[in-house]
Amino acid sequence: YQRRVHGPNNWVLGQARRWVDYWLKGIPNGVMDDPLVTIESRSDDRIRIPFKQWPSPTVTNTNLILGHRGSARYGALSTDTPAGGRTDAITFHKSSGLTAGTPVLGELFQVFVDKPITTSLPAVHRAHAVVYMTKDFVKRTQVCGSPTLTISVTPSARDFQLVTYLYKVNALGTGILLSHVLCVDT
Repeated sequence: YQRRVHGPNNWVLGQARRWVDYWLKGIPNGVMDDPLVTIESRSDDRIRIPFKQWPSPTVTNTNLILGHRGSARYGALSTDTPAGGRTDAITFHKSSGLTAGTPVLGELFQVFVDKPITTSLPAVHRAHAVVYMTKDFVKRTQVCGSPTLTISVTPSARDFQLVTYLYKVNALGTGILLSHVLCVDT
């Protein structure tokens, strides 16, 4: 199959084009022989995980629980239930040290220049953000799908904004942005 999408080498758009060609134009192009679901890595578009059915019996959900940060730099993110009743507090500041990149430009750099959005977790200001980290995985682990987060927030003001980020972090503490979501309450 020869890609006919202008711009970057975009496998997802190419697959959508094949689907349209088959279903709307009647072009027999083998799209129906492809795996039912293919998940593409956001941090490396050469990595694709095909699934013959969805939900897949080879995928397991893992619930990770936020553990109190206390005086430590990072809070724990693990399958262990933490001692109850502890909270972590942050105060507002326009810059916490965490980022999803410059709006619009960050996404353009990711797509057209293959430049991921990164941040240095050791530089995160503890008073303005809470970082939760897992222990290093002992075996290769692929995170796929849509992560979810359930937390309880008690704001000190009527209007507030909370941003959560999911990073893949290297040994030096540099995180590559995998996902983020903005929660605004007014």
